[in-house]
Amino acid sequence: IEVLHADHSDEFWPGSWPVWVTAGEGRYPVEGAMIGLVQDDALLDAAYTAENGYAELTIDEIPYGSSVEGTVTVTFHNCSPYQAAVSPAPEGVQGPPSDAGSWLAAALPNPFTDMTVIRFCLPVACEYELCVFDVSGRLVRRLETGEATAGVYSSVWDGRDDAGAPAMAGVYFYRLRSPAGSLAQRCILLR
Repeated sequence: IEVLHADHSDEFWPGSWPVWVTAGEGRYPVEGAMIGLVQDDALLDAAYTAENGYAELTIDEIPYGSSVEGTVTVTFHNCSPYQAAVSPAPEGVQGPPSDAGSWLAAALPNPFTDMTVIRFCLPVACEYELCVFDVSGRLVRRLETGEATAGVYSSVWDGRDDAGAPAMAGVYFYRLRSPAGSLAQRCILLR
């Protein structure tokens, strides 16, 4: 029996909540796994994963506020189920919390083989840039650049450089730069 794994935030919030499901030692993506998120006796949302193991739950509200933990459960035939406790984000937060009003979330899944999704928030309308760098600081891929209104966004990195060639396996850093400042996170590409 394969063991299911799920990559997700340790907190949940109203709005979009991404989950990636993989199985086995090779952590291959699982298509058709059922994901559910409950808080006490309330089902917040449920979904099936796509071919790449990704599902996005849509949480309309957190019925028991920020004081009651939730549970995420993932099931798939012939696999050992996955279950984990997750905490509600503080009231009013829609996305990973940040003291500065802007944030750059951990890439999910991480590590990854084919693609990873990077979520970020721009606190005000502004010009911004989201780029991926190798450990030497060399620009590998410019994922996003331009102007955007205030809001929460996501960008997919497919593990390729700006020329479209597959990047080497290893550690990479992605950076969000805007007038609010620079934020960076680390991700690991496996081949």
